[in-house]
Amino acid sequence: MASTTDKEAHTAVQEAEENQPVYPHTKTRNWKKIVAILVAVMLAIIALAVGLGVGLTRGSDTGSASGSGSGTSPDTSSPAVTVNSTGSPSSSTSSNDKCPYSNLATIGGTLTTPTSSNSWWKPSAGTTWQIILSPDSDQPKLTYDYEVYDLDLFDVPASTFADLHSRGKKVMCYFSAGSAEDWRSDYGCFSDADRGAGLAGWAGENWLVTNSSNVRAVMLARLDLAVQKGCDGVDPDNVDGYDNSENRLGLTEEDAVDYIRFLADAAHARNLAVGLKNAGSIAETVLDSVEWEVNEECIELEECAQFDVFIKAGKPVFNIEYPPEDHIDNDWTQDEEVARCGLYADAATGASGFSTVLKKHIVDEWIKTCPLS
Repeated sequence: MASTTDKEAHTAVQEAEENQPVYPHTKTRNWKKIVAILVAVMLAIIALAVGLGVGLTRGSDTGSASGSGSGTSPDTSSPAVTVNSTGSPSSSTSSNDKCPYSNLATIGGTLTTPTSSNSWWKPSAGTTWQIILSPDSDQPKLTYDYEVYDLDLFDVPASTFADLHSRGKKVMCYFSAGSAEDWRSDYGCFSDADRGAGLAGWAGENWLVTNSSNVRAVMLARLDLAVQKGCDGVDPDNVDGYDNSENRLGLTEEDAVDYIRFLADAAHARNLAVGLKNAGSIAETVLDSVEWEVNEECIELEECAQFDVFIKAGKPVFNIEYPPEDHIDNDWTQDEEVARCGLYADAATGASGFSTVLKKHIVDEWIKTCPLS
């Protein structure tokens, strides 16, 4: 687009040309130019008319059923789903411009063949675990000391899951079900209408309208990815949007319950286990739909009592506490570890029987495991 200065300069040139004195030879030259231009225009019109007539005649001779000169239709399909080296969906186009799932248009069995075997994984209370969402390097360093590993669905390759399975471990695959993260390969699947306000403190992440049919279709595709990569279950985060008024979406507890049940039904249809993430106020309501609770800081926030319904039902509560920096010391003695974890696993806090681990806020490989009681 031309700048204001460019436009002013162009106007000044036009005015200067219009104000030039008209000499006799100039008039003659202008008249000759006009005649030449008119002749050229007439010849161009005649040539165009002849060419058009030939084209129409050839078009009628081809007998195209579609009536199109080319006889072909434009490709309007979405990019097909492919899997990159980490086992995540990829596309030949930019992930933030296009949706990598070619079959996202409908919900209800079209993305996978549902099963009803009721044979999905069902861990018991007290199961040990490790969660790594921000590894020190490209891939998490695993020590194989735990029964369950909670790892990122997109970033961790399927080969890591297979390695864990070969050692008798279970894999819980993390993804955010209640927010759109602009670094994910399927971010382009979400429309502007699907997204609410940003999550405080998390650049590039926005709350999602969880009752949107499009959002739910994306989650079905993610569950299909979990099946494809070999996850035993999924850890859907940020399902407690009702408890965060900052999202400006007006979500309610009823919306959250409906969404959790939708995710659980879809996961179970794919033979995947599924858990509740935080959302303590609806824990008892959705208890029968999920296999576990993943919680953050219920001891610090004095909220553990509302998750005890899982322990009573024989289901695990995978609890994370983020200790102060002076607690993060790899040189702890066993007595010091028990003492410090005892503050977190005291029965008076309501965390008795929880599978509690101490983690850094970045959730890397560092971990301290607390006693169950």
